[in-house]
Amino acid sequence: MASLFARAFLTVLLGAILSGTLVRFAPGFDTDTRQLDVRLSESAIEALKAERQREGELGTYYVRFLSGYVTGDLGESSLLNQPVKRLIAERFAPTFTAVSGGLVMAWIAAAALAVLAHFFGAPARGLLTAASGVFLSIPVAVLAFVFLLHGNGSVQAAALVVGCAVFPKLAQYLHQLFTRARSAPHVMTAHARGLSPAVVFLRHVMAPCLPEIAALAGVSLAFAMSAAIPAEVVLDIPGLGQLAWQAALGRDLNLLVQLTMLITAVVVFANALAEWPSLRRRGAQ
Repeated sequence: MASLFARAFLTVLLGAILSGTLVRFAPGFDTDTRQLDVRLSESAIEALKAERQREGELGTYYVRFLSGYVTGDLGESSLLNQPVKRLIAERFAPTFTAVSGGLVMAWIAAAALAVLAHFFGAPARGLLTAASGVFLSIPVAVLAFVFLLHGNGSVQAAALVVGCAVFPKLAQYLHQLFTRARSAPHVMTAHARGLSPAVVFLRHVMAPCLPEIAALAGVSLAFAMSAAIPAEVVLDIPGLGQLAWQAALGRDLNLLVQLTMLITAVVVFANALAEWPSLRRRGAQ
């Protein structure tokens, strides 16, 4: 358990450092849109350039970055001129609602279709394939734009967009899991002994798939987080996804690294929790 979470922590830290490095060496990092303001004097523009150069010193930045987690100071956003901690706290709730609501809807729909495909054969499989194919072929931003055209720019609409984006991946994977499990010899033996189809499914098809389903739950969180960013941007939802988009466009190194670390931490530790039961089972064996 300790090694699992230590590996997760190192992954999060490495992800934050690499994201900061990529932002620093991205084309145009040295420019600042505020320099285009004609009302600024030459001295003000030079001050902005000097500020951007100080931000670009990665060694100094990473020292401040790591020490900030010890002191609880996450720094200030150069783009919005507000503490990063406050920005994250203010925008956490909309993203949490969109991601959690979308995941719940996606899991319910995907599990229902996968179970129907298991019990009712070709017609239900055709419905699952058609539904997942439709939503796989529509980009997340287009889904969000459809809601926007109908005047629905709420957090609930963002949750629906996230759910539609995650659903096809879940449905296809669950269907494949159940199809592979039901062809196992012990499942055929259970049918031959006269057990009811529901009992066979719960005990001999679904139960052996639980470790894979737990791992899929962790992966689905990553799908949902990535879908939330374009959904929030198009629907103008003031969440973490929109904040990350603004930070990337504004080349706000500190804000972008902090958001990257937060999102990476959520996804990595969710995957670690999903992986923990299987590791315990292996250790017991």
